[in-house]
Amino acid sequence: LSTSVGDFIWQDISGGSQPTFYLDDIMLVGVGGDPTSEPTATESPVPTATTEPPPPTDSVSPVLECVEVQDDGVYRAYFGYDNNSDATLQISIGSHNRFSPQPQDRGQPTIFVTGRQTRVFSVEFTQGILVWILNGRTATASENSTVCDVSSGISPEPGGANSIRQPGDNRRADN
Repeated sequence: LSTSVGDFIWQDISGGSQPTFYLDDIMLVGVGGDPTSEPTATESPVPTATTEPPPPTDSVSPVLECVEVQDDGVYRAYFGYDNNSDATLQISIGSHNRFSPQPQDRGQPTIFVTGRQTRVFSVEFTQGILVWILNGRTATASENSTVCDVSSGISPEPGGANSIRQPGDNRRADN
C-alpha cells in the first residue's frame, strides 16, 4: 500500500501555522489502528495564517519622563514617547506594546502621533521596577528614577501644562 500526502499543515491548538517540517517514512493508520486498511481522506478548509508585521522598530521609542513619590510607598511613573517616523502608527497592546511585570496593559497608548510626546500617561507602582516595552525598546521606572519637579509649575498629570494631549484625548485605538 503506497499513499502520497500533500499540503500537510502542522497547527497548534489555536490554529496558528507552525514552522515547516519535513517528514519521512510516514505510515498512515486507518480506523482501528490497522496499518493495512485504506486511509480515508477528508477535505477540510486550509486555514490561512495572518500575522501583523511588527511596526518599524526604529521609529517609536518609549520615554520615562519622571517618577512622582506618593504616600505609603506608592510611586507614579509618567511616560511619553518619540515617534521619529513621518506617519502616525498604531501598535496594539501585546508583544510589541506591553508592560513588565504584568499586567501588560496599563493604559499606554496604541496610537502614536509623530514627534516627541511628553507625559502621555502615568502608571502607579509600589516597588521594584516597571518597564514599558515598545517595539523592543524599553523605558524603565524605579524608585531611583528622576523625580518629577512639581515646583516648576508644570503639571505632572497627563494632559497637564506640558502635555500635547487635548481634553478627552486618551490616544487609545481600542476606545
